[in-house]
Amino acid sequence: METIVQSLLPERTGPVISGATAELTRGIQRQAPIPEVFDLPKAQLIVSFEGNSHRLTEPGLRALRSIAAALKDPRLADAPFQVGSHAYDPANLAGAQVLTTRRATTITQHLNVFYDIPTERLIPVGYGTSAPFDLAQAAHPMNNRIELINLAPLNK
Repeated sequence: METIVQSLLPERTGPVISGATAELTRGIQRQAPIPEVFDLPKAQLIVSFEGNSHRLTEPGLRALRSIAAALKDPRLADAPFQVGSHAYDPANLAGAQVLTTRRATTITQHLNVFYDIPTERLIPVGYGTSAPFDLAQAAHPMNNRIELINLAPLNK
């Protein structure tokens, strides 16, 4: 849990944005994929789902327990987060957007219902296949990952 907290703290980044103006931050869509130009604190995690679905597995539920503990840490307690879901399956590129949106929504609902994380702190976003971790290895586990992105630096 401490590793997750440390990666999400605003102090862990360099400049809040690199190569963009302050005016750009006012136009960012929190409900859409965050552009690479923004250097926001984030944690990339594996949360397991059953096959090509949005149903959580037992290891996925354990991962969410750790995520919930990190989000309840006093250093992160008031920060808003984008819950970004990624999936890369060359055989199902068209369905990835819908799948990742469902997975991100499932995670935010689970964190709210079982761990009382307020829904206004969690913004589910499906990234689909837009940002694979390793395009050369479709089966790489990090191609199907969750990203928690701390949006608090955008409020400055």
